[in-house]
Amino acid sequence: MLGFLWSITDRDVDIWTIKFLEHWLGQGPGSHEADFVKAVSNLRSHFDWTINSAATVIYGLPDMK
Repeated sequence: MLGFLWSITDRDVDIWTIKFLEHWLGQGPGSHEADFVKAVSNLRSHFDWTINSAATVIYGLPDMK
């Protein structure tokens, strides 16, 4: 589950979500990223505000293949 530790601006979330989905699903520039955690990590820098990037967290167990 992807979430945020505190409330962040909806504009920042909207822009980041579009960029993240394009990256993760392989519909935008760059390659398809199969690993969800790595995809989130790669796109954290796309937030307008550093504080919003720091709020990004992933809960759950890693896929142990």
